[in-house]
Amino acid sequence: PRRINSLEFHVVRIRY
Repeated sequence: PRRINSLEFHVVRIRY
């Protein structure tokens, strides 16, 4: 499975 990296986490916070 994919691990949530900091960049993805940040994008998720922005979009959601």
